[in-house]
Amino acid sequence: MIGRLVLQACTLLPVACVLLREAAAAESLAEPPVIASSKGALEVLVVAREQRLVGLPGQPVGWVYEVCRYRSSDGPRRRCPAPGVTAEQLSTCPTAADPAVSPYGGVRLQVEPGDTFRVRLVNCLPGVARDRPFAGEFKHEGEDGETLLQLNPTNLHTHGLLVEPRCPTPEDDTYGDWVFVLAIDPRNRPPPELVGRHACQATGAGAERAGHGHHSVGLDVTNDGVVNYRYRIPRDHPAGLYWIHPHAHGLALNQVAAGLATPLTIGRADYLCGPAGCAGRPGSPRIRHLVLKDTQIMPGGRLKLQEEWTFCGKPGPGDSPPIGQGGCPGSGPLYQGGTWAFTLNGQLHPEISITDPRGEVWRILNASANVTYWLAVQEEESGAELPVQVLSVDGVSLDIPPGSTLAELQAKIGTKIRAVRCPTGDSGEKSSSARQPVCAERILMMPSSRVEIAVAPWAGESRRAVLRNHGFDTGPDGDRWPGVELATIRFQEQALGATARAIQLRGQSSSLLEPGGLLRRTLPPAGPERPTTARCQQLPAGRARQIVFGTPSEHNHGLGYREVQADQPLTPPDELKLSTFDHAAEPTVCVSLAAGDRPVSEVWELVNIAGEDHNFHVHQTRFELLRAEPLAGGAVTPERLEGARVLHDNVPVPRGGPGCDGTVAAWRRGACVPSRVVVRIPFTIRGDFVYHCHILGHEDSGMMAKISVVPARAR
Repeated sequence: MIGRLVLQACTLLPVACVLLREAAAAESLAEPPVIASSKGALEVLVVAREQRLVGLPGQPVGWVYEVCRYRSSDGPRRRCPAPGVTAEQLSTCPTAADPAVSPYGGVRLQVEPGDTFRVRLVNCLPGVARDRPFAGEFKHEGEDGETLLQLNPTNLHTHGLLVEPRCPTPEDDTYGDWVFVLAIDPRNRPPPELVGRHACQATGAGAERAGHGHHSVGLDVTNDGVVNYRYRIPRDHPAGLYWIHPHAHGLALNQVAAGLATPLTIGRADYLCGPAGCAGRPGSPRIRHLVLKDTQIMPGGRLKLQEEWTFCGKPGPGDSPPIGQGGCPGSGPLYQGGTWAFTLNGQLHPEISITDPRGEVWRILNASANVTYWLAVQEEESGAELPVQVLSVDGVSLDIPPGSTLAELQAKIGTKIRAVRCPTGDSGEKSSSARQPVCAERILMMPSSRVEIAVAPWAGESRRAVLRNHGFDTGPDGDRWPGVELATIRFQEQALGATARAIQLRGQSSSLLEPGGLLRRTLPPAGPERPTTARCQQLPAGRARQIVFGTPSEHNHGLGYREVQADQPLTPPDELKLSTFDHAAEPTVCVSLAAGDRPVSEVWELVNIAGEDHNFHVHQTRFELLRAEPLAGGAVTPERLEGARVLHDNVPVPRGGPGCDGTVAAWRRGACVPSRVVVRIPFTIRGDFVYHCHILGHEDSGMMAKISVVPARAR
């Protein structure tokens, strides 16, 4: 509450802000509520609905997930309330279920490898027609008249999970991680021609088939505002931090910025015990979960969901002093009197108290729609950046052999960290299987990324620090995100006086890529194979797929595609079309599994011809970074780092050179020198899914494409 009052006072009376900050006692950071699986299963009801965000200045109306336990045997299925019922009068979960929870910061869902995870999603969101007072701004390339978007459809994506993008069958009405299904609240009165049109060949009882051929329409729209999901978590799925968010193309930015995002964790953190395992060892340090969210609150109290980086004025250089604690006041005629709030677990500028001399493990999720965070732990008095140990990237723990140089480490992880030597490399582990710890003074988190770090008083001297987001500039045609102080950190007396050791990891990355590992075997299909009309051939040896990030027109983003010879200098194409996403289009990429339906591994080149950074993400798999051009200190090929494994599900693709304007024409005439990031992607899960830029404003305006992975016999 105190931090909230401080931010409101800073908005209204900046002169008093300094005094209030000094007098305010920050709230302690609270963990998100947890709903965990039991006996191999978790079944939850997730209701997307309006709610006042009581933790934010002015308590604006946002959109949240109400989450509770649910079993199909519990009785009547949840439906939205009748017209005229206010948010405060929304009924809770069925009587037989646990009490509902719906905090802005999210509910952490905890499942175990081998579990069956079921979700019943109910859409209770209001329509967002442009004449309504609530956030009627959206953009969607290719949607005729924006009819569909005005109805505020939604769905779920289990970000980072290695599970199937499965369709329902007549016997089973559940979907897997299939992003081409939408639920619309029936109260929003969707036109009959929208309801029931289907992308899947096999349909369930909740919707009716329409269209001809599974790509002819491109979308399933359920007729009751409900989508049932079922996920089989593989028994060897990596343990770590993931998340759930909507993936309705054209509204992804709006819905995430309004609050629709929640963390998900898999398994136990036994990888913190090193290769020898946890038996006979003291428990691991405390594990915290930090969910980063931001939202812009207009002077009138509503949310602005098409975010503007100039909301608080034009930020100074990246390392200039932060412009606020937990947020910044709106600036200029449009935004003065408003607030841009940056929260941790829904809290404004909380305090994190560390009492263990070993420090703590923080699992951090960037659940913001557009904002990139450039994080550092800084000593409060000196401003010195304290090193943190990087344990995991995108939900998979690192596996780095001893003797690796900083340049090699930097090449393997890319621009996601600014690597430094750990204050002590001695983890106490003397076995031959010991791995090298990785430390950083800065962490770059583009939207959707996750990182796990160990925060400790390495020298035993720092008593007070801050978690700071430095400003980050995504390029001359991009955004300049402001610097904000996110939290105060107190190292209590009992945490000082002992030298912290680096945590010795059991790297999960290598086990995923070993023979028989999860990324070296195909997952058996959970249902009948769907026919495909896509022309599909294996990528010839020595060839690579090239994905080009650009701007087809002034108001949208798009992707180009071609096949090229691998490991060659980057040359412009004679012809290349930049396309915006179209649900009804055939997949841009079709991957055929190898003979016997064995996995295939491909090299992809990610080429940026725009004057702004992008953030590549692909569903249903992971990838290794092979090369980045340019990279500070020179391009290093990580194959030199023998035995090292770092797996990503998103990677920054830096802006092109000064002459890059997002057009192929500038590249062809030599005015643009693009950047290039080269990755190796294993494909093991069959089905249709997408790859896209995970800056959601870019994805909504077209920077996404379909990919289809098919059995060998389907070629």
